[in-house]
Amino acid sequence: MKQELLVNIILVFMAFAHAVGYAKEEGRPALSDFAAHPYGGEVKIPSYYKKGDDGWRDNLGKSVEAPHVNLAASYFVAVHSCGASCGYFTLSDLRTGQDAAALENCVRRWDKDGLRAPCRISPCGMKASGAAV
Repeated sequence: MKQELLVNIILVFMAFAHAVGYAKEEGRPALSDFAAHPYGGEVKIPSYYKKGDDGWRDNLGKSVEAPHVNLAASYFVAVHSCGASCGYFTLSDLRTGQDAAALENCVRRWDKDGLRAPCRISPCGMKASGAAV
């Protein structure tokens, strides 16, 4: 039993050492080979965001973070409040000013301790544009 365990440990170590050596060989892709270059053109903010004297607001009048690139070179992921410990997300492409449907109907609920429930389909019918249905 001890000998079998020792053999298994040695095999795992050898496999790990081989994988590390393989990854360090010249010519293998590295994360730095795929650098993202943030969008530097004109930023188009979706029409439902409005800037007022007290900051940015969505079409429901709720306070939101100022639109800026925060994902994948040209996208802005925003958290919106739908009230009653509920929040939803939008994913906006700031090159086009359009929302992607990837986070449509994705809602999180917060419990009394501030813990987040998993993202799930919205029971309150919110769409990615922030419009109630």
